[in-house]
Amino acid sequence: MKTFVLPFGHFSLLPAFMFFIVLSSSCQTLTGNRQGFNNVDAEQFRTLIDNKGNILLDVRTPQEFAEGHIAGAINIDYESSTFTNEISKLDTSQTYNVYCRSGKRSAAASGIMHEHGFNHLNNLTGGILGWKEKGFAVTTE
Repeated sequence: MKTFVLPFGHFSLLPAFMFFIVLSSSCQTLTGNRQGFNNVDAEQFRTLIDNKGNILLDVRTPQEFAEGHIAGAINIDYESSTFTNEISKLDTSQTYNVYCRSGKRSAAASGIMHEHGFNHLNNLTGGILGWKEKGFAVTTE
């Protein structure tokens, strides 16, 4: 094993290399899909919701939903005290495309859903604001 003498003592390459490997793998874990859902942009989200087997879930308040939502969405308010109870009624084997206003509540909601056994979740980054910015339609019906 090659050893180097530095001003603060002897230095071996093997422990330094092992430290680098451990540090690299932990960084990869932090940036991977550890939250249990996929973050997708508006264009990817549009493709996903075109799949009729997927469920579109708006986690904004009922008032926000009434002001405009993506056609076909169901509304379960993430901020409601009944959110966990409401998602427990859903089929965990389905794929859910989840959105809110900006992407923050839907990311939090997706995390909670994952904790409750949902494994097929897509979060719209940028939320409905990003959706509308791309010129995609919303409805009030």
